[in-house]
Amino acid sequence: MNADYDKERAHQTFYKMIQVDRFHRGIFEKMHSAFGIHRSQHRLLMYISRKDVCPSQKDIAEHFGISAAAVAVSLKKLEDSGYIERESLENDNRFNRISLTEKGKKVVAKSEDFFAESDFAMFRDFSEKDYENLLICLDKMMSGLKSFSENSDNFTSIE
Repeated sequence: MNADYDKERAHQTFYKMIQVDRFHRGIFEKMHSAFGIHRSQHRLLMYISRKDVCPSQKDIAEHFGISAAAVAVSLKKLEDSGYIERESLENDNRFNRISLTEKGKKVVAKSEDFFAESDFAMFRDFSEKDYENLLICLDKMMSGLKSFSENSDNFTSIE
């Protein structure tokens, strides 16, 4: 272990990161509520909007690491709420072409504006050096966690 390691400082730093994450998530939950959709449905809308070719439900499920059934439920809710349209292909009823409605496109456009504004608010007081140092620190944190995760001795049973 690093001689400069301070367990309490590390704990306080991690706790502060969790606070920032929770506050950030809370802001986005307010946005989702204003749109009348759940976070997972919003993520689907944003994903679909970024695709040139309509993804299949299987592709969506693989991308998000969820079941095709969960995707089907979310798509049904989005369709019932008027955010997307699904059209069966003539030669294959198992595949639906998914497209955003005008209502869905408005959510995507407002979301992109909201993302830009919230990013600006979060980093507005950062100097270029602050930003650079943050990225370096995050890379170091990721490297440390990857190393920790690769050590199978860290995941032994208590028995």
